[in-house]
Amino acid sequence: MTFISIPMSRRQPIMQRLVSFVSRARAVARSRRQLAGLTDDQLCDIGLSRAEAVQEANRSVWDAEDAWYRARG
Repeated sequence: MTFISIPMSRRQPIMQRLVSFVSRARAVARSRRQLAGLTDDQLCDIGLSRAEAVQEANRSVWDAEDAWYRARG
């Protein structure tokens, strides 16, 4: 049996990307929960209807815009 060892220098970026992705996914989920909790007056202030807010809040974290991920870093 042959074991393939991946050097730490190659594993670390993968782990960093994974941690970064999970962190961003949690931020998306948190933002959507906060959006769902806004009052109708607050939604009106940002130009959204209750239906639009509910639709956005119910989206999966996997369904985040690529631009959001790029903007967050």
